[in-house]
Amino acid sequence: MSNEMWEGQGVALAGAAAAGRRVAALVRSMPAPVGDWLAGELPAAIETAMSGLDPEECDHMAPDGQAIDGTGGVDTGTITKSWIS
Repeated sequence: MSNEMWEGQGVALAGAAAAGRRVAALVRSMPAPVGDWLAGELPAAIETAMSGLDPEECDHMAPDGQAIDGTGGVDTGTITKSWIS
């Protein structure tokens, strides 16, 4: 995988981070009981995941054709808290 940024990558990643902040705010604003159930660690996990995306760590194909599972730059603890797995 290349470490060079592609055209528009910074803008796309900034947009993803902003979307994560908006979704986290929405989750935090939900009324009880749904809001209480979701508002534990989930909003922070959403913000962390969306603000730390790394295209270099996404799923991809190895040169030998093997599929490589990536994390998108999201750490295991955040994935677990956000139910992304």
